Amino acid sequence: MQRLATNAALDRVIDVDALVKQFRTVTALDGVSLSIAPGSIYGLIGSNGAGKTTLIRILMGLCKPTAGRAAVLGVDVRTHPGRIRPRVGYVPENHYLYSWMTVESLLGFTRRLYPQWNDKLCQSLLALFAIDRRKKIKQLSKGMVVKLALVIAMAHEPPLLVLDEPTSGLDPLVRADFLDVVQARHRATGQTVLFSSHILSDIQNLASDIGILHAGRLLVSGTSEAVQKSIRIVRVTPPADGRAIVPPERTLWHARQGEEYWLAVPDYDDRVAAEVAAKNRVQVIAVREPTLDEVYLYYVRGAGHHDIAAALEGHSA
Repeated sequence: MQRLATNAALDRVIDVDALVKQFRTVTALDGVSLSIAPGSIYGLIGSNGAGKTTLIRILMGLCKPTAGRAAVLGVDVRTHPGRIRPRVGYVPENHYLYSWMTVESLLGFTRRLYPQWNDKLCQSLLALFAIDRRKKIKQLSKGMVVKLALVIAMAHEPPLLVLDEPTSGLDPLVRADFLDVVQARHRATGQTVLFSSHILSDIQNLASDIGILHAGRLLVSGTSEAVQKSIRIVRVTPPADGRAIVPPERTLWHARQGEEYWLAVPDYDDRVAAEVAAKNRVQVIAVREPTLDEVYLYYVRGAGHHDIAAALEGHSA
């Protein structure tokens, strides 16, 4: 396996501590702390407006934090952002490529910015994506522009690849091609990847580690397996007298689902089911592990996101 060069002593490619970013009256990031180890693919999950792009722009040195600390590849983003950018491949959601240039001329211009440019790798990626070097950027489809942005981000062989909602609005085939190349390159080189998206299936298929960002706060972070196992769904019968369920204190979310009550409980152990059954005089139907979609949904609802279904149930009662 070809390993991309990083600082030999580096145990965190990205290290963020208590990061805050305020825009006048809006707090875009509220005390975010996370670390990303070398060789991992970190999936940052969050809806539009959650703070994903703000966090990434700070990491890229394009935006200064209000408070807190962040380092990328061992370099402080406040003091030396110029040292970070040449060592990071960056694909933003909006792909700002010079539309009047041909693919050939754009690559020639970009090549001069990176001393480590690998022309052989660039050629192979262009061929893989079937990108015509003679075409102008404005003649390319959206999918081809995204693929070209990935070629540019990868061709200088950076130790870190940062992808900010790169597949948003793409058709399934283009998304699959894009993610396949990211995954194949990661397997071949051990390249570290930070990948933000609100498309949970992309994160699930790609990421070794995930974090859920909501309203500027990182709600949970860890390996994909650990985050998915951090919650259990407890399904119980409704109380016979029609009362609402009294959930355990740490429950993230609970609501009636048809003829059952469901409770999303973090840090679950078997005593929780017994407690729910005894306190509410109900029977436990089943306890199961949630899907990633459910994990995201319940952490966000637990953080105070408006639950329309629960509100409708309360209104109808």
